[in-house]
Amino acid sequence: MDTTRSKTTLRTAIVVNLAPIGVFTVMILAVTGVVLGEVTAWTEILSSELAAGELTDARMHEVGSALRFAWLGSLAFFLLFALGTGALSAWVFRLVRRRLEGLVTFVEDRTAGREVASIATSGTGPLAVLESSIERVTDAVQERDSIMARESRLSCLDTKLQRALDLVDTEEDALEVIELALSKVVPDLPAEVLLADSSRAHLRRRAVSPAAEAPACPVSSPQQCAAIRRGATMEFESSQDLDACPRLRERDCGAQGALCTPLNVMGRSIGVLHLRHPAGQPVAEDVTQQLEVIATHTGARLGMIRTLASTQLQAQTDPLTGLMNRRSFEACVIREALGLEDVDCAVCMADLDHFKKLNDTAGHEAGDRALKLFASVVKENLRPEDIVGRHGGEEFTIFFPRSDASSARVALDRLRAALRAAGERYGGPTFTCSFGVASTRGPIEALGPLLERADRMLYAAKEAGRDRVVTDVDDPEALSPSAPPPSAEVRLAEVS
Repeated sequence: MDTTRSKTTLRTAIVVNLAPIGVFTVMILAVTGVVLGEVTAWTEILSSELAAGELTDARMHEVGSALRFAWLGSLAFFLLFALGTGALSAWVFRLVRRRLEGLVTFVEDRTAGREVASIATSGTGPLAVLESSIERVTDAVQERDSIMARESRLSCLDTKLQRALDLVDTEEDALEVIELALSKVVPDLPAEVLLADSSRAHLRRRAVSPAAEAPACPVSSPQQCAAIRRGATMEFESSQDLDACPRLRERDCGAQGALCTPLNVMGRSIGVLHLRHPAGQPVAEDVTQQLEVIATHTGARLGMIRTLASTQLQAQTDPLTGLMNRRSFEACVIREALGLEDVDCAVCMADLDHFKKLNDTAGHEAGDRALKLFASVVKENLRPEDIVGRHGGEEFTIFFPRSDASSARVALDRLRAALRAAGERYGGPTFTCSFGVASTRGPIEALGPLLERADRMLYAAKEAGRDRVVTDVDDPEALSPSAPPPSAEVRLAEVS
């Protein structure tokens, strides 16, 4: 505010408001002086006439009438002036009150956030200065309140989204939360979340807003997305602009704009949040900030879920074969067998025949290939509900739920035939496998005794000539080494 102008305006206002009082005072003094002058003049006239002996009663009445007329005239003038001053004061009061009431209404409406017209400031008086100052202050307050409201909405979204994502532990549940967040932030604009697959070679549409529609963003790999390559939010006001995303121009739905926010995890982008909007109508700043919050939390949570899943998978699986390790196999069998009340089950111990010889003659790399081949054949030829694990070294365990010893034998004989065929195709040293089966009726409370019995059956299969299946219900007389195996024996090929 201009301090010099304000002081000058205030001085002028004081002068203008005190002028009637000053004029009134001056006129009172002037009229009083005139009246006193008249009284003095008449007194001297009367004194001279009295001294000359010419003073009469008529003369006395004439002087009295003249003095009364002067007094009454002064009184009437004072009354008329006071009346005019009062009317002027009342008019000024009504004018000031009306402007002050309008100013109060303006402040109340602005404070409540209602849309109001600007104050029609007129003049340079104190009220005009006050109106201008209040309008500037309320504009500043309204802008501050607007900023605080945006920050509050952003903080609220940040807190609620963080809490919601903390409650989920799968990628699918996290994406459902993201879809709900998009429905609240951009209910009328098509938005989608594209995520990279495990190979990071492809982008897939995994979450959408309520207004999302086909076609989706045509970007098919992370390297094709400009926002992912840059690692920062990018907005394109119109697909017709020279610097618009080429993928945005490829669409057939006319001119449009887009906002793309990458989903980053520790500096790496795992996807992008893509939003389309009408051309020339960019997304509001607060909406952009909210979308960036969604992208940030989405990337962080999905990254954590994927890391935990990978860690858990590594802890539960054998790194060479991809099968369950011993601990996870036993835990999985116990968990699955709890519901098998009075149901036949079978546990198998499998061991690759002459594996030490294979390692010594062909090398450990050939041994690893043999182990991986066996694991692959097992996964391809058993039922989905059968559970397979690597017990250690060249030993494997298999759990057959809802199967007796005979059913397990049929499945394992089929597995032996598939293993023989696969061994002839893969080009490495061929090998066989022996199997020992222990059967029981569920539920299974402890797996140790069953595994020990299956291990004894495996030892019996080895003693009987290898490459065969021995169950705990077989006739011991049929297990002599002279008995032919159920399938032709596969000999270990010579290593070239």
